Amino acid sequence: MSRINFDKIREKNPRLAETYNRIENWLDSHPAASYVEPRRLSHDFPELNISELSEALYVLTIDSGVKLAFKVKQPNGAFLPYVFDDASDIPDSLPDRLHEHFFEVGPDDIFPIFYFVHDDESHSRMAEGG
Repeated sequence: MSRINFDKIREKNPRLAETYNRIENWLDSHPAASYVEPRRLSHDFPELNISELSEALYVLTIDSGVKLAFKVKQPNGAFLPYVFDDASDIPDSLPDRLHEHFFEVGPDDIFPIFYFVHDDESHSRMAEGG
């Protein structure tokens, strides 16, 4: 069961109903997910219009307890466990997941995510996610 009332969202945004159907299906098939990565949704549903997907996710930040944040991929392609409220909060270098090496963080390493807010939590500090 999804954390978001998609019936209400589809009613308010009928033009994006099919996009919300896909997001809801993805969430239902990934019940442990604490965030949604637009790039992954785009990969899983290549038929979705990327502009509509972006708009649909943005609307969720207004109406549904979803918040835009950022994650960093390390050189091996895996996400680090940190979530940043603002891309400008991301340091120029970060340790890899095993804290064995630091790597330089470039713009291509930063990815937007949409995470689910519970009880007014904030991720303004580095926090586990995904």
